[in-house]
Amino acid sequence: MINILKYLRSNWEISIFMISILLLGFISACSDDNPMSENQRTTANLPNPLSSSELGAMSNLALQESNHIIVRGNAVLEVEPDVATINLSIESREPTVVVARENAASAMLTLLKKLSETGIGENSIHTNSFSITPITQWVTVKDETGEYGEQRILGYTVVNSVSVDLHDIDRVGEIIDLAAITGGDLIRIGSIGFNVKDPERYSNQLRMLAVENALKKAKSYATAAQVELGNLTSLEEIYSPSMNTMESPARMMAGFNTPINPDEMKLSLDIVAAYEINQKK
Repeated sequence: MINILKYLRSNWEISIFMISILLLGFISACSDDNPMSENQRTTANLPNPLSSSELGAMSNLALQESNHIIVRGNAVLEVEPDVATINLSIESREPTVVVARENAASAMLTLLKKLSETGIGENSIHTNSFSITPITQWVTVKDETGEYGEQRILGYTVVNSVSVDLHDIDRVGEIIDLAAITGGDLIRIGSIGFNVKDPERYSNQLRMLAVENALKKAKSYATAAQVELGNLTSLEEIYSPSMNTMESPARMMAGFNTPINPDEMKLSLDIVAAYEINQKK
């Protein structure tokens, strides 16, 4: 009897079928004591359709009763960057905000003109930020009310920042030197970011590698647990292809192009895969 119950529990579809047969037999046995019309008899013999919630519950139960090996698959590709972004700023400090703004505007216009002359289009240059900040200092003041500290404005700092996208990363050193010469003491060269213009073109390769990695892990677990690995039952991509953007500090060398040598970039993707555990024969 115990073996039968275990069998019915592991084979729920057969269990439902057998229960339905028993119910139909019970209804048939009671038909002599409680006669019904032909229409009623036909309706009684039809099984009631399962609701969506019942179907969902049965699916969850079936999944819980089934044994699975669930693993995470990871894929990493190292690729050459094909886009560089240089962050450039003009910073002007003057006693008055008017003079600071005029100096910053003049220097930025000159820089943009030089960049345009090298073939860099307007679509490749983007304003990141513009700010006017007072330069202050705390001083000690004495008057008839006593001695106290207050903040006084000594001048103003105007900063105008832009980013320049280069689709020829071999020109990074050239553009850095051009900015340094053009901007002079007002130029500020920030980080240099390297990127991949179209990471999606590597998606299929990453997905294949991730699935291979997941399968390898699942086989390893199955061997260690001394079970037989079954079919793949579910797969979910938990991370879309992402990349690590590299940033390098700009180093300026008078008389020479600034040497910039970007490393390869890493594109990664993760999945979660579930495999059945088959009963060994």
